[in-house]
Amino acid sequence: MKLQYISNSGCIIHLDAGPKILIDPWITDGIYLGSWIHSPPLKYQYQNLELSEDDLMYISHVHSDHLDIKFLDNINKNISVILHKDKGGFVKRVLKSIGFNRFIELEAKEKVEFKDKNLSLTMFGPFTKHPFEIDTKLGNIIDSSCLFTSNNQSFLHVNDNKLNEDSVKKFNLDGMSPDCVLINYNPAGPYPSCFKNFNSKDKIKLSREVGLRCLNNTIKSLKLINPKFVIPTSGNYKINEELDKEGGITKSLGHIDIQEANDLINSHGLKSIMIRESQILNLESGEITINLNATHVKKKDKAIEIPYFKDPSPNQKDLIPIIHKAKDLMKSRWDKYGGGHVKTNIVLEIDNSNQIVLSEGDSSFCELKISMDLRLLSNIINRKAFFDDAQIGCHISFSRIPNIYEYDAMTMLQFLHL
Repeated sequence: MKLQYISNSGCIIHLDAGPKILIDPWITDGIYLGSWIHSPPLKYQYQNLELSEDDLMYISHVHSDHLDIKFLDNINKNISVILHKDKGGFVKRVLKSIGFNRFIELEAKEKVEFKDKNLSLTMFGPFTKHPFEIDTKLGNIIDSSCLFTSNNQSFLHVNDNKLNEDSVKKFNLDGMSPDCVLINYNPAGPYPSCFKNFNSKDKIKLSREVGLRCLNNTIKSLKLINPKFVIPTSGNYKINEELDKEGGITKSLGHIDIQEANDLINSHGLKSIMIRESQILNLESGEITINLNATHVKKKDKAIEIPYFKDPSPNQKDLIPIIHKAKDLMKSRWDKYGGGHVKTNIVLEIDNSNQIVLSEGDSSFCELKISMDLRLLSNIINRKAFFDDAQIGCHISFSRIPNIYEYDAMTMLQFLHL
């Protein structure tokens, strides 16, 4: 088994029997509403992968850096797609909308064999509701991971599915000793870069603390799993300059440099590999080779636009009533998924004189205030954009006082739409 790396969590498995497995490709700049840009830029193009009906694709979850709709809309739709059978069916719905119709849906811990490919897969659903917030009621409902085994070689694609030591033991991953694990060690989200209650200096300090906490948690989990090789992935992106003109958001994303992460992982007795774009790792020998067939990308001079910047500003008097309606729908959806009581008081700031309480909590426990461009807010309410994409893409500003993180408060806001 050989592994060709793309970027982020994206890669291609080349099976000894011939077929390929495309995994979580993110190719298109400007995902998350124009926000995320590859950094460093991709050097190669992936439009001519020559995927056939014998090949497979695995998409771990619905986030755009794993489910690149624009790229996937231009590949062979006749390949079979491996998915975790999650409660919402999010990935399947998106892929069906662009023409995919061959799905292999696996329950958590379900195993399937492809004898013609000499391949077996084991699916895992979310490993944790949240790796640190143990009181989370709903938490993570979208992530998945997959173990690929062929010719006595194994590859565990963890991607963003956050582990901790307890979950490693719960899912019987301790001592698994796969040949290779690909795992993201960095956080992704608006904290602290988009939080107004911190100055720039504090954001830099907090972002490093958050990044190191995530990296050290990843290392503890990896030591229990005991893989032969580790491919650490960091989220190779920067925020579009249209949103981040001074670069302050990108600087405080919480990303620990890949070289520092690689060195720290190796210092704990693990074998971390710094594999570059389009390089190929032989899982048996550990040899890394260059893909001589890779085609270089033509230089792009056109700036990536923020799509809602072109929209007309909505009328506040028309917008406020539908926000209240969306608020009620958010609460009913939250209850439907079993979210339970949220302690944080959540306030949407329309402007200096207009505020809407989205969820009545205890402001002495924590008050979370959110604000955004009204054009974006209108798109979110009307389902032309999604809150989760907007917050991951750093389009939303926050203030949290006291600075108490209740993960369920952020999760509930993902249901804010008509």
